[in-house]
Amino acid sequence: MRIGVNGIQINVRDRGKGEPSLVFLHYWGGSSRTWTEVVDYLADQHRSIALDHRGWGESEAPEAGCGIADLTSDALGVVGALQLRHFVVVGHSMGGKVAQLLASRRPAGLMGLILVAPSPLMYLSGVICLSTGAVLEVATGPYSGKGAGELNTFRRLEHLFRAGDVMLADALYCNYFLIARLQALGVDVLFEQNGARATDFRHGKRIGARDHQVCWIKPKKRPKWMSREEYQAAPAQLTVREVKVGARVLVTTMLSHRTVCKRELNALYERRWNIELDFRNIKTTLGLEVLSCKTPQMCEKELWVYLLAYNLIRLLMAQAALKSAIHPRQLSFKHTVQIWTEWVARGLACEDGEHDQILFRTIAQL
Repeated sequence: MRIGVNGIQINVRDRGKGEPSLVFLHYWGGSSRTWTEVVDYLADQHRSIALDHRGWGESEAPEAGCGIADLTSDALGVVGALQLRHFVVVGHSMGGKVAQLLASRRPAGLMGLILVAPSPLMYLSGVICLSTGAVLEVATGPYSGKGAGELNTFRRLEHLFRAGDVMLADALYCNYFLIARLQALGVDVLFEQNGARATDFRHGKRIGARDHQVCWIKPKKRPKWMSREEYQAAPAQLTVREVKVGARVLVTTMLSHRTVCKRELNALYERRWNIELDFRNIKTTLGLEVLSCKTPQMCEKELWVYLLAYNLIRLLMAQAALKSAIHPRQLSFKHTVQIWTEWVARGLACEDGEHDQILFRTIAQL
């Protein structure tokens, strides 16, 4: 349904019953669809409201006024229109910023916040090998001002990709100009559909049920970060394939259904969850949830030390997997950390090659 707030129509998905009600706010590039599986799971316990921020999903997109304060006012307008008496706000990434600003306004009935990876004061983009989990490269960028934004930060990592590679990423990266640049490098992509773009399977070249090829036209408005020369050099249109599996719409440049079928695309994208687990290992298992240094320069050094330690553990796992003829993703990162910590504590790290073989066999125990 749609609710009129602040002069625009906001699309809202309202399901379930029970208090406190849960208000879900999606990330930049997402939509209310982001929360579909969570909302379905909680339908018997809580009334769940997931909204499309202005400019995303099925909500209206005003020409101006899409700042955090505007999104916050929209969310408060939805809460008021639905007359929620007791509610908890759940914000993911950008939605976490909105949730915090909303809470600062102390609306009646707000019982709490749940913040899922709320946006940080520094943007961090990285490329992780899907097969081994190793961090191939990382780039940092400012939170605000010139050059800010995750996509801008990622542009410094595009040189890592080679023809024949496949890039998996969430909906934020489902961007016309990024796809065009990667295609020019011979790199295929598999992204979740950006919440700002509507998918209509009645158009385009039909491949199968909710599976088609469609032409995207180059946006008429040049992004602020892009030079005129870059904009003019971008292709006038892109041919992509859109498929829907469950509540998720996937976008890919792998156009042939004979080469890669819909089921295989979905299975490949589901493997992207490994990357979320890799982030958890870096932040939680290794302890990088809070940086302890006091200056920006030392915080950056601290970050690189943690990433170095992470990759060293991944190297041990890759060696152990090779010795045991298994896939590195079958091994436990936490298990490897625990074994290596004990190995070093017992003074075995400097022993001969025979001890290395024992170490690898111990890590590979399933």
